[in-house]
Amino acid sequence: MPDPGLLRKQTLRNYDYSWGRLDGDPDMRSEFWRNNVADFLATQELCISPDWFRGRKVLDAGCGGGRWTYGLQKLGCEVTAFDASAAAVEHVRSNIAEDPARIHHANIFELPPEITDQRYDLVFSWGVLHHTGDTFRALSTIAPLMKPDGVLYVYLYGKRSWSPLKSFLVKASRVLLFPLPAGLKFSLFRVLLGEYKAGLAMDVLGSTIAHRYSQEEVDGWLGELG
Repeated sequence: MPDPGLLRKQTLRNYDYSWGRLDGDPDMRSEFWRNNVADFLATQELCISPDWFRGRKVLDAGCGGGRWTYGLQKLGCEVTAFDASAAAVEHVRSNIAEDPARIHHANIFELPPEITDQRYDLVFSWGVLHHTGDTFRALSTIAPLMKPDGVLYVYLYGKRSWSPLKSFLVKASRVLLFPLPAGLKFSLFRVLLGEYKAGLAMDVLGSTIAHRYSQEEVDGWLGELG
């Protein structure tokens, strides 16, 4: 496989194309999703009463196309968000953010003081850190931004959520697809799967960096971080 720096660039190009081509998160096109995301986020994803969120300061670390930024705003949060994809940030600023100035184009390993000088009631990262190339370092960057009595919520790909055969086939597909430009990969997925599932395939198959972890590994990291 190519060197880690090239893999990171390829992964970023993949998401830049996806967010730009799809014009944001595909879920946001669903009226049902927009109407229910806040309740789903509070009661099923975070398992916290919706009343808790109003007025809370939240960091959405790796906001992508903005579906969770949108849900957190609907819950009444003051949301600061960032993403490494310029296309994603532009979409969220233009179409979702209540305050575009709080949406930052930033690398998680080089966060600006506008983000790091604050402390948050909730530090939220859904499906992002395993794409950075150094998941523990990424976690170590955002965890200290939580208030002492705050909440840290991180969703990572699970090592045991796929069978060994599926894991092998996905890894092999990523290797085979790596040389292709992002646009060609998306076109191939769209022909085979349709527009919506093509976006999902770009996430699962198009991004070369996508590590998976066991619960024990993540628990160990959290214990180390205190």
